[in-house]
Amino acid sequence: MTNIIVRRFAPRIITHRFAPRIIVRRFAPQIIAPRWLARRWLTLFHHLNRYKSTLASNRAMAHMVLKNWGFVIDNCNIALKFDETNVKAMFRLAKAYTANREWESAFATAEKGLVVEPDNKDLQNLVKRVEKNARNTRVQRQKKERARAERVGYVKNLYRICKNSNIKLGRIPLIATLKDDDLEEVSTER
Repeated sequence: MTNIIVRRFAPRIITHRFAPRIIVRRFAPQIIAPRWLARRWLTLFHHLNRYKSTLASNRAMAHMVLKNWGFVIDNCNIALKFDETNVKAMFRLAKAYTANREWESAFATAEKGLVVEPDNKDLQNLVKRVEKNARNTRVQRQKKERARAERVGYVKNLYRICKNSNIKLGRIPLIATLKDDDLEEVSTER
């Protein structure tokens, strides 16, 4: 009963007359099929995505052994693109972020893994190890942002004072050359 019409660059599977259209892949042949067959194909594609996710996760494990952390991150992201519930890929991605000292990303990835599988001991241990470093990194980043905002405010204030006093500065990169030591010297001169 299934009629197969092969067309070049046809992007969908069409089921019977009142069935919804299902997007399968780009450049896939157009197939007219009954609704039950379309459901089977969707489950098949779901299983294929899980296998692709497993393969990418296994490639990431091979790169972990070789300590190629960039490749581990790439392969784990590919694995998570195919299957967002792949806990092994999340764990390996968090380990790679930890090895690269990207503590906040490692913590966020491990937390996502715990949402999917809350009783995973490896992820719980990883979260405990990474949490303190992630918090310290966040605090340091906030301090840097605050110090930069103060420097920018200082330079803007300097520009405003010069403009009110009719002093032309031209194009001087004050923000790039201004350091914390310079600010301390200016504050002690006042």
